[in-house]
This record gives sequence, C-alpha cells and structure tokens, in this order.
Amino acid sequence: KKAGIISAKKVGIVKSFKSKKKRYKRRSKHTKKSTRRSRYSKRRYSKRRYSKRRHSKRRHSKRRYKRRRHARFVSRRFVRPGLRALSSSSVAVMDQRTGSLLYSKNINKQRAIASVTKLMTAMVVLDSKLRLDQPIRISYFDKDFLRFSRSRLRVGTLLRRKDLIFMALAASENRASHALARTYPGGRYAFIRAMNRKARLLGMTNTHFSDSSGLSSGNRSTARDLLKMVRAAYNYPLVREFTTSGRGWAVDLSDGRIIQ
Repeated sequence: KKAGIISAKKVGIVKSFKSKKKRYKRRSKHTKKSTRRSRYSKRRYSKRRYSKRRHSKRRHSKRRYKRRRHARFVSRRFVRPGLRALSSSSVAVMDQRTGSLLYSKNINKQRAIASVTKLMTAMVVLDSKLRLDQPIRISYFDKDFLRFSRSRLRVGTLLRRKDLIFMALAASENRASHALARTYPGGRYAFIRAMNRKARLLGMTNTHFSDSSGLSSGNRSTARDLLKMVRAAYNYPLVREFTTSGRGWAVDLSDGRIIQ
C-alpha cells in the first residue's frame, strides 16, 4: 500500500495534507524573498533612472546651445551689412521720394495681408464721397463670426462715418470696417467689388479682396502690390491724419460715452 501511495504521489494522482502544507510554506518563503528583492531592485532602478535623466538633460542643453550658436552664425553670415536679420517671409522697403527699392525679399509671392486691408477700405469709402458726418450705428451683423475677435464697439454704439474710419485705421477695429462696408451703396458685396476695382486701377495685378476688415484669409496680395497701395493711400490727407494722430479716443453719440 505504501509503495502504491508514494508512486501515486510522484505521478500526481493523490495529494496528501502534508504535501499541501509543505507547498504553502515553500510559497510563503518564496514570496517573502521576492518582495525583499523587488524593493531592493526598485531602489537601484530609481537611482539609475535618476542618473540617466541628469545625463540626458545635460546632453539636451548642449544640443540647444549648439543650435543657437549655429543660428547666430547663419544670421551674421547671410544678412547684408547694415540690415538686421528679418524673419518676415516677404519684405519691401522703398524710398517714397525717389521711388527706388532699397530692400526686397520675396516681393512677388502672394500672401494673406490681414489688417493692411483696412487701408483699401478707407480709400474706397473716401472715394465714394459719402457724408463723413453721417451717424452709423453698430449692429449685430457687424460682429466677427469668422474669428470671433473682440471689439471695443458694442452693439448699439453710434459713431460718425469719420470716426469709424479713424477707429478702423488707428485701432484696427473690425466692427468699424464691417459697418463702413454695410452702409456703402449696394451693401457689402458692392463694397468688395469696389475694392477689387480700385486694386486694378492702382496696378495691383496679384491682389484680391474678399473682406473689408482683413479677417478673411482670401485677402491676398504681394509686397510689391502693397507698396503701390501704401503710396496711393498717402495721397489722402485724412488717411495721413488718422494714421499719425495722437488722439486715442472716440465719442459715442448715443450716450456721450468716451471709447478709448
């Protein structure tokens, strides 16, 4: 019988109570040892990890320093003497008296012109010879629903057309330029057509306007065409006055509130 039980135990058919106890003890001992080892290994791992981090930071700082040095070297080497390194993608500097081009960079590349559009807006309004003292109220439709930009002119503000041109040029007010286009004879679409017509008359062949404020990315032009527009805008005394004025306020006609 004993021989039969032993053989059965070895095979794994019969499992006695004693064998279970021994297994439990072996497992408990093994787990205790493993926990101790795991704690020790964690500590060692964290130290290694910390040292690796320190080394990696040093390496990154060295790389950054090298990049900066390289950038300085490039900017000094390739920029013409007497001019600073210009990060702008398109640049045009012209002498206004002689009309000679002093500095140029990608002047024939078409790009979005943003708020420079408001110069053309002011010229079109002044060419229409509408009453500059006519009061115009800012409406809900003058809000910016494209970029959702903020404005100093709340809905219901009453300003003269002259003050709206001033706010558009001096403070780059989007609602002011929208109100000027809305009150133009024929509405906004007629105003945009007039802007593009004026651009063709000035010889701005690579320019297109789709908005009166410059919020739309469809307003595109080149640096060469913008030179023509700026030279034309200089011939308007009111544009010269508004773009160089020290006045930084306008009066709301509805309640006498001063808008900074």
